[in-house]
Amino acid sequence: GVDASADFHTYTIEWTPTSARFSIDDTLLREWTTHIDLMTLPQNVLLTIWASNSVAWAGAVTEDTGKASAVYDWVELYEFKP
Repeated sequence: GVDASADFHTYTIEWTPTSARFSIDDTLLREWTTHIDLMTLPQNVLLTIWASNSVAWAGAVTEDTGKASAVYDWVELYEFKP
């Protein structure tokens, strides 16, 4: 329900010992609480767009979508400290 091309948006991923939460513009879209204790390896942050071969997940790659680009205004990273 979010048109990422319409304007800048704020994407948030909050990963704590009890949950992982994903929000866009301060609206919580997904929260995972199952098996979070297994997520113990360091993680990377990748800012990219890529073509997917899964039409059901990302839609078909077309001449227009193949020329997609992304513009980032700012990125902030924090370390969780209880």
